Amino acid sequence: MNLHQAMKQPDQAKFLEAMEEEVTAHSRKGHWKVIPISAVPKGEKILDSVWAKRKKRFIGTCEVRI
Repeated sequence: MNLHQAMKQPDQAKFLEAMEEEVTAHSRKGHWKVIPISAVPKGEKILDSVWAKRKKRFIGTCEVRI
């Protein structure tokens, strides 16, 4: 599910919350730094990114007896 599809779902707020948590965690840990495109030196590559979302569903428990 891409971002546009996720924003059309009834649980849109949950997707937004998860995205905010992920960005905050990566920023806090120093994994990245957001800079304006105008600050990127000429000739440097800009990495593309994609929000790929999926819903996690609880299906039930599995009991194994030996």
